[in-house]
Amino acid sequence: NVSEKKFDCNGIPGGCTELTVLSGEDKGKSMRFDQYNRLIFINAKKDGTALFEYGKDVTVNLPQAYTMDDIMKGKVKF
Repeated sequence: NVSEKKFDCNGIPGGCTELTVLSGEDKGKSMRFDQYNRLIFINAKKDGTALFEYGKDVTVNLPQAYTMDDIMKGKVKF
């Protein structure tokens, strides 16, 4: 059996989820997921823990694209 509990994270009330094993050999072990359902933390009790971090959003600016024909005809200055 596994319990599911919502908790506050990243400024979102109840935005994240923790799953905890309730019985058996793995009792007490848990996993946490962020508001995007990405795994963020594992607590495997005496077997250790693992923290997962994800990069922030980035903006990529690409230069204008040119065809090989434009380059061969000298329309492009490098």
